Amino acid sequence: MPNSQTSTQETNQESIESMGEHIVAMMDTANTASEASDQLNRSDAKDRDKINGNGTSTDTPSVRMPFLDKAKQMDAQLPPVIIETFKIAKQQMNQQQWTQAEASFDQIIQSHPHLSGTYVNKAIIALQRAKQKSGLASWSQLSPDDPAFHVAEQLLKQAITYNSSNAYAHQIRGQVARLAGQLTLAEQSYRKALVIWPDYPEAQLNLAIFLELFRGQLIEARGLYQAYLSQKPDDSQAQRWLAAIELKIDRAGLTPSAAIQGESAHSLPAQPRTSQNLIHGGA
Repeated sequence: MPNSQTSTQETNQESIESMGEHIVAMMDTANTASEASDQLNRSDAKDRDKINGNGTSTDTPSVRMPFLDKAKQMDAQLPPVIIETFKIAKQQMNQQQWTQAEASFDQIIQSHPHLSGTYVNKAIIALQRAKQKSGLASWSQLSPDDPAFHVAEQLLKQAITYNSSNAYAHQIRGQVARLAGQLTLAEQSYRKALVIWPDYPEAQLNLAIFLELFRGQLIEARGLYQAYLSQKPDDSQAQRWLAAIELKIDRAGLTPSAAIQGESAHSLPAQPRTSQNLIHGGA
C-alpha cells in the first residue's frame, strides 16, 4: 500500500472551506433521519450500480434526495438562538479560532445534541488543531497514527448516527479513513456520500482518485473525473488527471465492459502519485 502520497498535497490545501456554506450545515434529524437509510444499507455492488459509466446517478430526479435544499429546510426550522450561535461558530472557524468555535458547538450540543453538523465541524476542528500543532500545511500530511484521526473518526461516527443522510459526514469520513490507511471504510464512505448526493463534486473527485490509485479501477475513475469536471470545468489539475487516466486506459486496452466486470481482468496495479494532490478538500 502506498504510503508516500500524503506528502504531495500542495494544491488546494485550504479547499475544505470552499465546499460551500453547507459544509457546516446543522442538519436537524427530526424529519429526515431515516430518509436515506434504505439507500445507505445497500451493498457495495448496489452502490457501484448507482454510479453509471459517466459517474452520474442512475436515479430519476423524483427519487433523488435533494440534499442541499433539504439541509437548508432543516436548518431554517431551528430556534433563532441556535442559528445565530451556529453562524458565530462558522465565523470563528473561518478565523481559525478553533477553541472558541469548539466552545460554540458544545453550547449548541447542550441544548440540541442531535444536530449532525456540529459533530462534523468538531471533527474538522480536531484535524485543524493537529495540523496547526504539527506546523503542517494540510491535515492530509498528518501521520496515519496521529490521535486526531481517531478523534475525528469518533465524531464523524456520531454525526452519522444522528443523521445517516449527512453526505458531508460520509465524505469527510472517507478522507479520514483513507489517510489513516482504512481503505475499505474510505471507499464505502465515498460511495455512501454519492448515494445521498449523487452530484457531490468533492466525493466524485475523491472516489475517482481513490479508485485510480488504490483499486486500479480506471474506467469508473474516469467517469467520476468527467462528472466532477462537468461541475468544476476550470479545475486544471483535475483536467490533467483525466488526461493522464485516458492514457492509462488506452495503453491498457481497457473497454467500458471492464467497468461492468469490475475491471478485475484489466485493472492496473495502484501506483502512488509523486507530484499531485491526492485528497481534494483535505486541508
